[in-house]
Amino acid sequence: MKGGPAEQAGLQAGDIIEYIDSKATRDISLYDARQLLNGAPGSEVKLRVLRAGARPFAVTVRRGMVAVPGAEARMEA
Repeated sequence: MKGGPAEQAGLQAGDIIEYIDSKATRDISLYDARQLLNGAPGSEVKLRVLRAGARPFAVTVRRGMVAVPGAEARMEA
């Protein structure tokens, strides 16, 4: 999400999270990965990230509130 904790930590669209707090994401379900990523605002989670054209790198993300924007619609005549 734009302005969210991941963006503030430098993550980009297309990045692949390889490890969440030293737990390989290939070994867990999407539900379990989400449980590991969620936590109390202000706490930290360590990620190992794969990015196209770059070496794998580690980043620490400080968890925070994410405001999900509402859906928008318009009709053109």
